[in-house]
Amino acid sequence: MPERRETPAHARTERMAIMNQGQSPAGPAPSGLYVERAVLATPSSNGVLRDLAYAHLEKWGLGSLADDAVLVVSELVTNAIEAAPGTLIGFRMMLWPTMLVIEVRDTSTGRVVCQEAGALAESGRGMWIVEHIARHWGQRLEGDGAKTVYALLDLP
Repeated sequence: MPERRETPAHARTERMAIMNQGQSPAGPAPSGLYVERAVLATPSSNGVLRDLAYAHLEKWGLGSLADDAVLVVSELVTNAIEAAPGTLIGFRMMLWPTMLVIEVRDTSTGRVVCQEAGALAESGRGMWIVEHIARHWGQRLEGDGAKTVYALLDLP
């Protein structure tokens, strides 16, 4: 069996560095308005990315969408932190003509599933919430083995 080597941290950073400068598989954000960051997958990163998303939504004149969008960001980032703790995760938010695209990338290959949690469950509702807020959500495996989970929200 071949020896398995750990990818150096600087190579992982370059791979995430990050997410093709405002592009998704559908191409660049037509408006040119996007924000992206790579952060360490720790609980404090969730607040940092929520604040970043909120500030950009306000700057883009989308304050009325901020509560829903920030909730989606929080749920996607929480899943990434739980799937790949202590690794780099990528965040990108792009403004398209009719929608807001939110993407979170992590190094886990585990699929995200939407499930309805039991009434007494303390967790497990995140993607159910995303499914009810977003027009559409999905996930894709990247060529380097990472996973990106995305959500599309209609503009007001």
